[in-house]
Amino acid sequence: MLGFLSFVLIVLSVLFFLMGYAYLTDKAERLMMWSFTGKVDKVTDKEGYKKQQGKNSILMGIIFFLVPVSLLLVNNFETNPKLLYLWLFVLAGVTITNAVQIRKYF
Repeated sequence: MLGFLSFVLIVLSVLFFLMGYAYLTDKAERLMMWSFTGKVDKVTDKEGYKKQQGKNSILMGIIFFLVPVSLLLVNNFETNPKLLYLWLFVLAGVTITNAVQIRKYF
């Protein structure tokens, strides 16, 4: 089960890295700026928004890559597994920070 979770997290990491690359290099703009609600159409500074989302996607890719590494380190060195809960706080902090930062683009 732990191996499957690590595999899924690494796949998510790769997807976030690819999304970050696409945002920062203006690849697949129609796909990246699509939304269900149409809220993205109201973006005032499109370039700033894409740059912010690109940075956030790369940061999320780093987080999703480091979680399986942390799981491996906890299992190999028998450290306290409760330290892995720190990743929840990091993920929540990054998500809240991104939500606050993208508000200025609408």
